[in-house]
Amino acid sequence: MADETTSPESLADTARQNGRPDTLPGRLIDSGARGASWVAGTAGLDRAVERAVVEALDSETVDRIWARMLASDETQRLIERIAEAPELRAAIASQSVGVFEDLAQQARGVARRLDGAIERPARFVGRRPRRAEAPVQAGFVSRLMGLVLDAAILNLFFLVASALIAFVAALLIPEDSIGIAIGAGMWAFAAGLYLLVFWAGSGQTPGMRLMGIRLRARRAPEVGAARALCRLLGLGISILTLGIGFLPILFTRRRVGLADLMADTEVVHVPSVAGAAPWSELPAQ
Repeated sequence: MADETTSPESLADTARQNGRPDTLPGRLIDSGARGASWVAGTAGLDRAVERAVVEALDSETVDRIWARMLASDETQRLIERIAEAPELRAAIASQSVGVFEDLAQQARGVARRLDGAIERPARFVGRRPRRAEAPVQAGFVSRLMGLVLDAAILNLFFLVASALIAFVAALLIPEDSIGIAIGAGMWAFAAGLYLLVFWAGSGQTPGMRLMGIRLRARRAPEVGAARALCRLLGLGISILTLGIGFLPILFTRRRVGLADLMADTEVVHVPSVAGAAPWSELPAQ
């Protein structure tokens, strides 16, 4: 009776553990390959083959062949086809949008945390109960960051126009104070028109969109021009009173300021929804 350690099953297990096949044909092929490798190593054939391959790759013939391949019309058409592929353009666009969206998501998260951090001491001073959970309405910091972004966008778009207006005013009006007043009035008009159009049209300015917040009417399906105008008036009063009109955002349950109270509106967070990859809608080819 064969010993347990030398049984066919144990030999097969040992062969499998050593990475060797356990069938007879497999063992024959494996033994032949190992023998050939040993013969080649002993005779120095493996090093000779390696040197031959390296010399062939470094030869001028290979360089000429490679240069002709790169200069051929077929290669150029292949490169152009790859560069013009809609899948490649969609992937690059998706990557750029993804990075931008990640930055925007981080900014929104920081703003929401700061909303609660600033609101807690204010509610404590005002003897308001501590919130059990974050409300759907946007807080002070989120709204302020959206407003700052809108101001930056306005300044970017109207920078050239403001410079042109200031230049013309300096030529026509000798007094600097009058020219500054005209420039400030033009900027205020442009800012008011900007806010009115976006509030009444979609309830979101570009800055609000970046911060993931939007304006909505409390008892109406949409904001509309009348509410947008009333809210703009309330925003102007809040700014002229050195920000006093913004303080109710820290104390009220729905985080509404003077402008929201006047227009019966509120600013709420917009839940982010992951979109489909842009190449998923490409037509099959």
